[in-house]
Formats: sequence, C-alpha cells, structure tokens
Amino acid sequence: MPVTLWTGMTALGLSLASPAPAQEIDGSVFNVSPYWEGSASNGDDGQFLYCSVSIIHGQGQQLWFLLRRDDRFFIMVATPAATFTPGEEFEVSLSANNGQPFATWASAADPKTIVMSFPGIDQSIAALRNAELLSIVVNPKLSLALGTPDLGAALDATRACLSEYSAPG
Repeated sequence: MPVTLWTGMTALGLSLASPAPAQEIDGSVFNVSPYWEGSASNGDDGQFLYCSVSIIHGQGQQLWFLLRRDDRFFIMVATPAATFTPGEEFEVSLSANNGQPFATWASAADPKTIVMSFPGIDQSIAALRNAELLSIVVNPKLSLALGTPDLGAALDATRACLSEYSAPG
C-alpha cells in the first residue's frame, strides 16, 4: 500500500509529518508485478504532490520510492528495527546489489521512518534500475538488505505517473 505522507514539517525537502494527510488521487493506483503498488497523491489543498511506489517486506518493513515534480527522488524506509528522533539527520550507507556503498544523508520523518533525498529523478532511476537488493546501513542503529525485484519497471511506472499527474492542465 502506498505511503500516506503528511504535509507540514520538512525532512530533507520532503513535506512530511504534521497536520493534514496527503490524499491518494482516485484512479491513480498502479501495480507492477506482484510486488509493487504505487499511486499519485494530492495535498489537502488538492494540488498534486508526488507519485510513489512501495514494496512490503517481512518484519513490518516497507520501502518507498517517491518522485516529485521538482525533480527530487526520495527513498523512504519504514522499519520497526530501529527508533529515530523525528527530524534527526544522520549519515547512511546505501548500496545496490552488494556493490560499492554510497554515503548519503537521511532524516527521520518519524520514529520508524527514514528519508533520503536526491536531485535528479532520471539519474536516480538510471542508477537503481537493475538493483535487485538495496542495502541501507545507519551505524550502529540499522542494517537492512531489502529485495527490490522488478525495480526498474516499478520506477518506470512511477515516472509515467509523475508525467501524467504533473502535466499542466
């Protein structure tokens, strides 16, 4: 099920956590393979916010990829495996297919959800297109290896969603 984000507080440029929830746009839900579900969302003012796609893993973990019209690409992970202080920022090691780790920054959207933000949707999709496993490490709090089957197709569908819902008119 796609993430229900909240508008208000900003975590690395992503509007999250506070008074009014984002609303899934009727008719926007899409599925990619049996693993991924995505949709487009509006803010409480009815304005388009983003398209996202997610996959659910065991132990209550969920991974999202979220695309905004301002060319921002977000990776979000919800997990009961660690607790964070909302707004806390920390370094994260991110790698695909057990490749060379990439150091980046993340922010805690809430006690169980971290958010990573990257400029350039197309570049981010190209970098992750063939990933079948995404490893996320926040020392010493968290170390996850999350399967991402059919990720390229899921990201392409999310990009198509963004093009459809962010088009003028």
